[in-house]
Amino acid sequence: MGMAAFDSGGWRKICQRTAVQCDNSAMTPMHYTFLYGQQIDDALGAIESQFAFEAIEVAREFGYDTPTERHELRTWVTQRAREAATAVGCR
Repeated sequence: MGMAAFDSGGWRKICQRTAVQCDNSAMTPMHYTFLYGQQIDDALGAIESQFAFEAIEVAREFGYDTPTERHELRTWVTQRAREAATAVGCR
């Protein structure tokens, strides 16, 4: 039984179209990161697992971060916001 080939050109078009849509909708670069990431995560569900690495590499060309990377970003931003608030006397 032969393995189907990954259509990297078709996937790249999906990523590019999604990136444009998210860029037009996002209010900030961070919002874009999360919006685009979630859209791509959803689309990756339809990609066969043996092609996931290649699909993620293509998605990264348009700013894709994995769920773990987005979680780390959110944690970092939250921590910096708390530190800034504490520095100015907020709790």
